[in-house]
Amino acid sequence: MNFLNKPYPYKAYSLSKFRMVLLSGIFVGLFIFLFQPFGLNQLNIKYKSLFLLGYGLVTMAALLFYLYVFPFIAKSFFCEKNWTVGKEILNLLMIVFVIGLGNYFYSGIYFNVANNWLFGIISFQAFTLLIGLFPITAWTLLSYNRYLKNNLKEAGLVNASIVDSSKHDHQHLSGKVLKLTSTNQGDEPVEVMHDDFLFVRSDGNYLDVYFMEEGKLQHSLIRNTLVNAESMLSEYFPPLIRCHRSYIINLDQIENVDGNAQGLIVKLKNCHEKIPVSRKYIEALKEKLK
Repeated sequence: MNFLNKPYPYKAYSLSKFRMVLLSGIFVGLFIFLFQPFGLNQLNIKYKSLFLLGYGLVTMAALLFYLYVFPFIAKSFFCEKNWTVGKEILNLLMIVFVIGLGNYFYSGIYFNVANNWLFGIISFQAFTLLIGLFPITAWTLLSYNRYLKNNLKEAGLVNASIVDSSKHDHQHLSGKVLKLTSTNQGDEPVEVMHDDFLFVRSDGNYLDVYFMEEGKLQHSLIRNTLVNAESMLSEYFPPLIRCHRSYIINLDQIENVDGNAQGLIVKLKNCHEKIPVSRKYIEALKEKLK
């Protein structure tokens, strides 16, 4: 069960998913057309070939709905931060369920399935699962191992860069004060010594600023966006760097970097929070550490 709780990358709306939709539809359509399983070879209807290929179109339509519409309905479920291997498998099984429903209603065009709708739905779910179960399991396991291997390799390269970066001189920033203001008039700005700044995290319309004060970890919350924070802190880039859509970190405070299937995780000195590094920021992180 621990394996099912391991982090797994959730890829939202992307071109790769659209390609998956097309390839899945083509695979299902051709599979049904060529092998005619589940008694379809006994079917004797007009335009049978087009009807069989239509299962591929049904698959595409179901996938388009599930991948591009359903995430807007269930936003709390489709959250990359909490995505795991178990959620990925459940997600794929839900895709199978949606495709099975589509196949059921599509088949109703030619078959009288309304008289025993419960049996019909169960049957089509079973047929769809039989076709999709093996590729779903195999794809999830292979993808997990590939992501984990690549990210552990990247983590090793970044950790090597951290050792090399110990030679870097940021003394010109020592003693300087970082200032983050609020969009609420009258709110006090957050002012932190550069040497004490750890990271800032975006939390909706607020920024949570973490820093050290008299040897203790502290944080302050102000109303603003991470885009504005980047602008206000631009003169400190580097060693400050954006590593995620929700985080700006201080490279001088990195202790080590680990990897999982979802990406890289930064561990800062004097701080237990696990800070994610988005895939698109990995190269920039390595470059800034050089």
